[in-house]
Amino acid sequence: MANKILNLDLSKDPIWLPFIYGRVGDEKLQTITVNVTNNDQQFSLAGYTVAFEGVTNGGKTKVFDSDNVKVTNASTGTFEYTFPSAAFGTPGVYERAYFSIAKSGVRNSTGDFKIDVSNNADIDAEEAQTVITEYNKLVTELNKLQKENINALTKQQTDYIDSTNTKFISIQNQITDLQTLIGSYETSVNSTKTTAITEISAALEQFKKGDFYTKSESDSRYLRYSVDQATNAEAIAGTTGLKWMSPSTTKVAISNQATTLTGNQTVVGTKNFQDGLQLAGKVVQAGIAERPITDSDRSDTTYVTGVNGILTRVGDVVTLAFNFQCGNWPSGTETRWVIKIPAGYQRSGTTPVLHPLTLLRNAAQPTDARAYLDGIIVNVKSGNGSSYVSGTWVTKDPWPS
Repeated sequence: MANKILNLDLSKDPIWLPFIYGRVGDEKLQTITVNVTNNDQQFSLAGYTVAFEGVTNGGKTKVFDSDNVKVTNASTGTFEYTFPSAAFGTPGVYERAYFSIAKSGVRNSTGDFKIDVSNNADIDAEEAQTVITEYNKLVTELNKLQKENINALTKQQTDYIDSTNTKFISIQNQITDLQTLIGSYETSVNSTKTTAITEISAALEQFKKGDFYTKSESDSRYLRYSVDQATNAEAIAGTTGLKWMSPSTTKVAISNQATTLTGNQTVVGTKNFQDGLQLAGKVVQAGIAERPITDSDRSDTTYVTGVNGILTRVGDVVTLAFNFQCGNWPSGTETRWVIKIPAGYQRSGTTPVLHPLTLLRNAAQPTDARAYLDGIIVNVKSGNGSSYVSGTWVTKDPWPS
């Protein structure tokens, strides 16, 4: 038997609502073929997760099911869906029924269709419960992880006890070895003490017999104050290691060769302050970095194209200026996540949460068009055509590489 075919559009155009009929208790006997389009154009489902979502008559149950979806041709947007028994668990017409698609944080949904569930002859038939296949998957995975963790914990406890016993035996052996070593050290120290006393006594006797220079003899032989003292010019040049420097010549050499804590000085040459530079306790802003903004920075890769701009950082101040195109702004959409701000340029702090940016609006855009920075995402309410966004903020990110 051929499947019933539904043509559903992501624009949610309510021109005609197709009907699906079933009866309470039906299970996996009805399969439909669905063709998804976007504004009557083929839409590729490559990489998308497709799920049926519905609210039964009177809002009694909610159905969320992706297990019974089978994508038959992703490039043409075609898939099959087999209704489980829970989908036909409540008699009456569904309040709402549609299919959702999701990929990489982007979610969309088709237009609605109708499901009419007829009652059966069994007045005791239980009503369906909410079907959340993703939840059932998580429960199964949780039970598996719990069992694995219990086994791992048991093994860790056994390994720890065995390791502790081994370490205890090793410590006992080390204590015995240390006691033996201490005994040998005591014997060695006593022997060394006796030897040292004997040698010191002999050295003192030899010292008493020595013939040494007097102070005046030593000064005249080894210290020549006027000849061996460095001049100011020699101290500044620093080319000899055979003369001594007085406090006055040392001061002159330092003041001409190094940066001092006080006094005015002129410093020449390039100095690299690796850890920062401050003036009166305030950080001196320095350095400039630039980074192009391109399509690779997009947050919305479906509707946003032609991203072209630049991020400039001078010290901790960041300036953004870029342009983007939108050939088909989705109907009813307020704002779009246009680009992500990369590390090294991200705004510091969250007060206020939204940081306003400037948007240059063209004639095709609404009068309330706007742009703002929310965390690291630039949000824009715009329209079809070209939009220009710019703004400035402060960052505390490390300097970009």
